Order: sequence, then structure tokens, then C-alpha cells
Amino acid sequence: MVKLVSIASTPRTDLGCKPFYPCTVEFTNPAGEVIQRSARVWEGNYNYGMSVGNTYSATARVWVDADSKPQVDITVSHLTGTSRASLEDFGFDVPVAPTTPTANFG
Repeated sequence: MVKLVSIASTPRTDLGCKPFYPCTVEFTNPAGEVIQRSARVWEGNYNYGMSVGNTYSATARVWVDADSKPQVDITVSHLTGTSRASLEDFGFDVPVAPTTPTANFG
């Protein structure tokens, strides 16, 4: 879950992927610090109506850039439900391999 801090009024369409709205989100990291990071809202989610200050579900995906450095891409949903299930919720100990993006998201 992330708090929507700001969101662009027009979508980005120039990166070879579906249109999305750049945004800034706020969340508490594992160290207990409240931090703000850039994210994206896909146009389909944006069209449902989203408001700055509200809390939304989000997904963080790890990918490897052209310099072989891991990066994190955060996408924000229009859904306002509770937190998603985690591996710890079920006692799973499964390594998660980073994925390679299908497009350069800037």
C-alpha cells in the first residue's frame, strides 16, 4: 500500500509502452522510515479516478538495467484494498529472481 503524493495531469506516451501517468508515492520502508519514490499509474487505472492523498495498492518489480544493475519499478493500482499477501504470511522461503523489462521506462 502506498499513499499517492502527486500525479501528472497528462500521460507519458513516448517510451514504447502503454500510456502511464508518472507519480510520486509515499510508503514506510523496512527500516520504518517514511520515504517518497517515483512510480507510475497505467492509464487504465487512472481512468477509474484516483486522488492525491489516498492510499492504493502497488506492485514493485525488480528488473536489471543495461548496466546489469537491479532497478525497481513501482506501479500503482486504482484499488484501495488491504495489503497484498507476502511470502512471510505463508511461511514460504522462496527466492525471487529479477526479471528483465520489456521496455525502457526511463
